[in-house]
Amino acid sequence: MDQIEGLPAVTSKPTLFKKLRALMLEVRTTFRKDGFKGVWRRYGWKIFAVFFVYYLIRDLFLYVFLPWFIIKNFNS
Repeated sequence: MDQIEGLPAVTSKPTLFKKLRALMLEVRTTFRKDGFKGVWRRYGWKIFAVFFVYYLIRDLFLYVFLPWFIIKNFNS
């Protein structure tokens, strides 16, 4: 990568998205290699707690907040 003279080199820290993507790739590889039991042995209950919270937040938004927001705006 060419660097412009007089400017410092740009180094970026891994973002949360990049870390999560790397973790999901690891989980997928572990699942393909060792199956469900391998994922459970390596990551334990924590990975499933993350999935539960993700779907809880997603479903709350889709089935509670979004309809409430739409109804609120149609009634005014």
